[in-house]
Amino acid sequence: MFEYTYTLPFEETKFAEIVIKELKRTDLHDIAYLLKDSKVSINNTGIYSNNVGGGRWNAYAIYIEFYVNPLNIAVLEEKQNKKEISVVCNRIIPANVGFDIKDVEFFPDYTIEYDSNEDLVDDLVKTVQSQSKRIIDLLSPELMNKGFEMSEAYIYMYAIENTIRGFIENVLVTKYGGEYFNKIKLTKNINTKLSSRKVDASSKKWLSFNSESDIYFLDFIELGDIIRENWTDFSSYFPNQEFILTKVSELADARNRIAHNSYIGETERTMLKAYYKMITSQIIK
Repeated sequence: MFEYTYTLPFEETKFAEIVIKELKRTDLHDIAYLLKDSKVSINNTGIYSNNVGGGRWNAYAIYIEFYVNPLNIAVLEEKQNKKEISVVCNRIIPANVGFDIKDVEFFPDYTIEYDSNEDLVDDLVKTVQSQSKRIIDLLSPELMNKGFEMSEAYIYMYAIENTIRGFIENVLVTKYGGEYFNKIKLTKNINTKLSSRKVDASSKKWLSFNSESDIYFLDFIELGDIIRENWTDFSSYFPNQEFILTKVSELADARNRIAHNSYIGETERTMLKAYYKMITSQIIK
């Protein structure tokens, strides 16, 4: 007779996290987002599976209970979504555990203060799910999955760009004070663009914009120009100019593709992560 452990090989508190990772691994990013911040409780009935609709005679019948954002329950309970989650749950529970899943259920979790204004990603997922038949010809599942991959790239690029902005500002404010833009070296191109962008920003007051410092009016590639033109202020942080300027140039290419909603592959996304770690390791002292 096959001996079952009747014990999960991982903590029950990790169950939801593992399910979400497995969904993402199999390109089911939309369902994974709907389970964000969820918790799982395994309801072990203590009854053998073959007595609950059929199954292994000495395996226990269990129910997987997900506690999720109440706003997501309707979409999660759709037949295909529920099936995909059930498949993943069955896959991550080894056969020798001796648990037969009878159903996957979703319950509202009111212990978490969910934002009543759903974030953009969740809203996009629900829009596509609810209008799938009409939207599928315009936004295929492949494009949706690439969009979720690109969301990670955007986050890294946002972090890289604004970390470098903050670094430049901290270095220059420390040396020259708050009016450092009047004291450092700027290329003619930067001066021209700076003036033009300030005028443009002032004429579009309905748009949110960080205008606390001139550094936020500059494009990413121009941050490299600031470092190059004022190298004596930054030389102590990097082995040489090429170290930082080459990376800024390569990152700027990736940034432009991200900004124009073009797809960047695994190689470029790996570069973003690697360069972020390399740059931060140099500028944090």
